[in-house]
Amino acid sequence: MRRIFLTTAITLFPAISAGQELMLFDASTFGDVVLRQNQSAMVGVELEAQIGSYNNEFIANYGTQSVFARAGRSVGRLDILTDKGHAPCTAFLLNDNRLMTNHHCVPGILENDRLGASAIISVQFKAGYVRDGIEEGVKTFHVNPQPLESSKDLDYSVLKLIGDANSEFGALELSAAEPISLAPLWIIGHPMGEAQRISREKCQADDPALASGRVRHTCDTLPGNSGSPVLDADSKQVVALHHAGSRAGAVNFAIPMRDILSQSQILRAVAKPSQRDDVDVAKLQAQLQALQAEREDAEAAIEAQRVAALAEQQALLNELRDLKAKRDDGDNSAKLEQELAALRAERERLKQEAEQRVQEALKLAGGVSVEEESQEILDAMLACYNEAAPSDYIDDIRPGLRFSGKTFSEVNSAKAKAACEKALSLVPDDPTAITLLGRAYDAEENYTKAIELYQRGADLGNTTAMNNLGAKFEQGSGVSRSYEKAFELYQQAASQGHVFATINLGVLYQHGKGVPQSDEKAVEYYQIAADQNSARAQANLGWMYEKGRGVRRSDELAAELYLKAAAQGYPRGQNNLGWMYETGRGVPQSVTEAVKWYHKAAEQGNVQAQLNLGHRYRDGFNGTQSHETSVMWFRKAADQGSARAKGSLGYAYEKGLGVDQSYERAVSLYRASAKAGTAFAQHNLAVMYRNGTGVTQSNKEALNWYRAAAHQGYAKSQYSIGIMYANGRGTRQSKKVAADWYEKAAEQGYAPAQNSLGVLYERGEGVNQSDLTAVRWYRQAANQGHARAQNNLGFFYENGRAVQKSPKKAVELYILALKGGRKWLVTNRDRSDWDPDTARAMQRELKKLGYYSGPIDGKIGNGTVSAMRKLLPG
Repeated sequence: MRRIFLTTAITLFPAISAGQELMLFDASTFGDVVLRQNQSAMVGVELEAQIGSYNNEFIANYGTQSVFARAGRSVGRLDILTDKGHAPCTAFLLNDNRLMTNHHCVPGILENDRLGASAIISVQFKAGYVRDGIEEGVKTFHVNPQPLESSKDLDYSVLKLIGDANSEFGALELSAAEPISLAPLWIIGHPMGEAQRISREKCQADDPALASGRVRHTCDTLPGNSGSPVLDADSKQVVALHHAGSRAGAVNFAIPMRDILSQSQILRAVAKPSQRDDVDVAKLQAQLQALQAEREDAEAAIEAQRVAALAEQQALLNELRDLKAKRDDGDNSAKLEQELAALRAERERLKQEAEQRVQEALKLAGGVSVEEESQEILDAMLACYNEAAPSDYIDDIRPGLRFSGKTFSEVNSAKAKAACEKALSLVPDDPTAITLLGRAYDAEENYTKAIELYQRGADLGNTTAMNNLGAKFEQGSGVSRSYEKAFELYQQAASQGHVFATINLGVLYQHGKGVPQSDEKAVEYYQIAADQNSARAQANLGWMYEKGRGVRRSDELAAELYLKAAAQGYPRGQNNLGWMYETGRGVPQSVTEAVKWYHKAAEQGNVQAQLNLGHRYRDGFNGTQSHETSVMWFRKAADQGSARAKGSLGYAYEKGLGVDQSYERAVSLYRASAKAGTAFAQHNLAVMYRNGTGVTQSNKEALNWYRAAAHQGYAKSQYSIGIMYANGRGTRQSKKVAADWYEKAAEQGYAPAQNSLGVLYERGEGVNQSDLTAVRWYRQAANQGHARAQNNLGFFYENGRAVQKSPKKAVELYILALKGGRKWLVTNRDRSDWDPDTARAMQRELKKLGYYSGPIDGKIGNGTVSAMRKLLPG
């Protein structure tokens, strides 16, 4: 770096570091706004003297309405809690509550051998920290540590912030403009985790501004500046992402935003619409002009061939007239007849040649020349299509035929067989009639006959027959299951453009059946089919983008693909689009839109959509709640065999929601769902056994069903097993085993387990006593609003255990706990046990809230307790 270096005694660094150095603070500081360098946990690292003057000033030196302060509102400190400590970086807000920072902060901090972290526990974004040591006005937002998009090469990550920060702190605009040599720049960030600073003096692009794919700049940075935006001082737009310091002390380095935007599928949406539209329109216009030129060339070729044919015919007619005139004048008749015959033969040859040229020109232009078939054959084939073909059948369709087609479940095998057998009697070797007759037999589950016909159709080149035969081998229906044979047939059909076979190849690759598993290959095939407007492929590809399988994860692209599939009436696409609207992923959050798409899919029999509708009507949305409607949709899904729907119906019977309450019926439905492996039903059945509700009480049975759900990763059951071991219910008592189960649930973010695990560490029960570890778990639970954890963490701040003593922080947590219903402060706590400073802080806060009018004397009496009671809910 230019001003301050981080070095170790044993490590040699290249001229440019892989990324701006990170500094690590003690884990207990995570969540704090004010960080002190004496809290740093960096071992073996020394902060060396700065080189030259340090031109990095607090942004609070300028007015809140200054151009610097306004730009800085969207910049905040990104705090990353790892198993080795807490590291601060910088991040800045983009639209849709997204954050941008360096990859080497999140998730790359785990790749930093010097820090040695193996897990990211939590990530927070602190906005509004502009005055050093002043917490007022700072807002903390939780951040999903799993990036929406990340690149190690370009050292950037896009993260999703939980909550709405844009409405208060705005967003920065990205620009693909190339920085100009010596142009003034600003860098805004949180060096050393301190309040926001701006590097402005002597901050500019170097000359040259770009070299080796990096922006060179002379702006001062320190550890903690990682992820800072580099703004063009004129446009106030982000032109680069600060990346690394130079060991030589000459310049620092940033990633050009131009390069990031060119790679990023998510961030391209941030570019100005006019810029994108110009590019798209130009591309479309070029394609349109090319197509128009091809069409005009084809039309000209057709016309030229017709003109040539007419000219040749006219020349022949003229010669015939001359011959006739000569014959009339007494020329040799036999000779003339001979010449006339030769000319007629030549005319016929020329006519055929001209017609051939016309047909070739038509073929080039996309026309088709076919031999006419009798109306009887066409009528028979149309009947076969209507009875046995799917509506999207694509093989060898007779020109001009329009048919409705049927889904597999709609095929009436008797009618379909009769129609296609009649067609085959007229065209015995027609591959389409053979294939569709196979589908008719397939519908009545006569797989042997269906496979025979599919094989005949495939041998005649029908790609649908190849695909359907592949499906029989994949399913093991009528033949021994062979994914390898299925793959071979799908590949044969796909190579000839069969869209469904292309999708099936993608499915085999996605699940590794008959081929080595490859999400990338699955995406490749789904993309080919999606480009042909296949709704199923669009939905499959959308799922891959939603989950980040084989592609960089993108909710926006997932939602776009789901919308394309949904618009074609594909139920899975409709359901998935509804889920994106419900969760606000890739689209604006809207339960109304979600329910609309769920309805479209559910009415087509989509089980997941029926389940989703059931839950929405049960929980209520936009002022609408109907337990009766909820039960109706759960029943529809359960009637289709959905185990989850049976579990949800069990809950309705247990609570009497939309049905008459019946614990016995609830147990029966829970049991059916639990035996099918539904984790929440297993947990609820365990609760029924634990409480003896609708069934004979049995801790042993409860523990068995808790275990079934816990082994599926169900956090509530893991926590419940911990409770049973902690209390010796249904098993021997063991705080150590309890701690193990609490930890499994805690690591999944389950707040009650995090709090209970904190208690064990505080007391040293089943684990080695550790106030520091207790604080870590209390803090994670408290940040989720868990009242007991807030109370417990407050007690640690009151007494300065594993954290810096802070009456203010303790009172803040106590008040949250009281509002959350935790009564310990007003019922069980010894009044003489309060730290006087904390007691005074509580009295001052209660007075500020208007609940307390007594003296600020640090003594908890009836007046203070009465005031605290007013904070309890209800």
